[in-house]
Amino acid sequence: MNLEQKRSCKALIASIAVAIIFVTGAISKAEDGYRLWLRYDPLPKRTIESYRPRIASVVVPGDSATLEVVRTELVSGCTGLLASAVPVASEVNRDGAVIAGTPKSSPQIGKIGWERQLANLGPEGFRIRSLKIEHRSVIVIASSGEVVCCTARSISCVCCKLSSRSTN
Repeated sequence: MNLEQKRSCKALIASIAVAIIFVTGAISKAEDGYRLWLRYDPLPKRTIESYRPRIASVVVPGDSATLEVVRTELVSGCTGLLASAVPVASEVNRDGAVIAGTPKSSPQIGKIGWERQLANLGPEGFRIRSLKIEHRSVIVIASSGEVVCCTARSISCVCCKLSSRSTN
């Protein structure tokens, strides 16, 4: 094989490699960074059947822009994971509410008395517990700061909390 044939062969291989990259890129499903980080694909069917009765609504008292994001993210996460709509409620009025906020934004969270524990967790920490509020079984996500309540971590912890409740 002479020098010109070697160059032609290398050019052909490079062209094929570039074509493969473009074709596979066009075929593969594109996802943005948000979707990659916060993927709320449905859980397995059995898990959904177990969790669905335990998440009846999302309650995020307050009207700040941050709390609106918290509300939207919790509804999106729960709806995606459970493969059906999870309604927003203005208050805890049934079992299965997921209530999120701070002692300042939510009178119901304020009544729990977690101010010291939340302060010890710092501005980026949160506490999540299953407990009773007004005789209702709820999941509470509380933080000393509004931003932390909407992290993917808190949504995944809701599922962890449900998982631990279903084994008890």
